[in-house]
Amino acid sequence: MKLRNKKTGEIKNINHNKILIHFNDGETKCVKSLAELNEEWEDYEELKDFWFIDDEGDVQCGCIQFEVNLDLMKSIGNYFDTREEAEKAVEKLMAWKRLKDEGFRFCGWANDYKKKMGKILCKCNSRKATFDEAKQFYADLDLLFSGGEE
Repeated sequence: MKLRNKKTGEIKNINHNKILIHFNDGETKCVKSLAELNEEWEDYEELKDFWFIDDEGDVQCGCIQFEVNLDLMKSIGNYFDTREEAEKAVEKLMAWKRLKDEGFRFCGWANDYKKKMGKILCKCNSRKATFDEAKQFYADLDLLFSGGEE
């Protein structure tokens, strides 16, 4: 039997027309072709943990075995590789909620072609905020818009 390398095109003869598979538990399996090997064996991937935000806003750990629609979770941004990423997303959602409660709204945008920059126009309630409220308002804006993310 001969095998051809898909990348290089190199062709090699198989010794005695048999492929030996050595398993970590000491067992050795002898097959006559890759097709025979593939009939009985397949690639195995370890289940990967992931993190998501549940319907109560809590960060939960899951794995691929969960009966959830992972494609849907990924498409709405509710799938995280680490607990820290999920917790950061909860912080940002809470910041959006606080801003919304203060009446923060986007009301347009403008483009300055000469300076090669754009501006987003927004508004919020016109009531006077306490120093602590204003501080939280700007902290929320910083968290959402100047986090250094791409």
